[in-house]
Amino acid sequence: MTTPEQFIDWVKQTLNIRKTPAVEKAVGVLGVTRLTIFRWLNGTMPPSKTASLLMERIIRDNTDWLPERAAAFARQAHEGQTRKFTGAPYYTHVERVAALVRERTDRPELIAAAYLHDTMEDCGVTYETLAQHFGHAVANIVHALTNDDARKKQQGKVRYMIDKLTAMNPDALLVKLCDILNNISETQSANQARNYILIMDGLLSNPPPAWNKTHADIAAQILAAYRKNWTQE
Repeated sequence: MTTPEQFIDWVKQTLNIRKTPAVEKAVGVLGVTRLTIFRWLNGTMPPSKTASLLMERIIRDNTDWLPERAAAFARQAHEGQTRKFTGAPYYTHVERVAALVRERTDRPELIAAAYLHDTMEDCGVTYETLAQHFGHAVANIVHALTNDDARKKQQGKVRYMIDKLTAMNPDALLVKLCDILNNISETQSANQARNYILIMDGLLSNPPPAWNKTHADIAAQILAAYRKNWTQE
């Protein structure tokens, strides 16, 4: 039988999960072999009720660490990429988007999705990879944020983005608006800035079903950033 300490070490190394008080406390009552744990995880042996509760608790505890893991993953995925106008490492953009999201929510999956929001579109990361590492909730948000280039070309960027944002759920919409806020604050292209305002006009004239006060507040900040950077007082 493995000891609680050995089990915790194994969990940390194998599942990349931190030791937490809940895991430390719960594992003390569970005496199992490493082979049994492996069989639980790969599905060849159904775990006992106690083991199932423990594994669920481990996963739930680990949710709080999602942003840190997502940040590290995004940094590696975007390595070598730079911002179009500033030449800064591309990772600085996802850091700022994540910071904007964090100002508005403490939900780990949304902050993680903010770090990862461009990994499918710009880095070739698959949905399956994101789901495996961060769960389907995060992968679904990133997928919703990923553009369909063929459709965007067919519809035109502004119309495509209005339709896309209108169809988003509240979580994806929050991340996307924070993405636009950072972009319009940094862009040096008047045309790109105007496109963002046209997108905002489209959303504000016919708010999406998911629209809420937080979304409206970010939209107001986007408009303010445009007035500050692109209009004469």
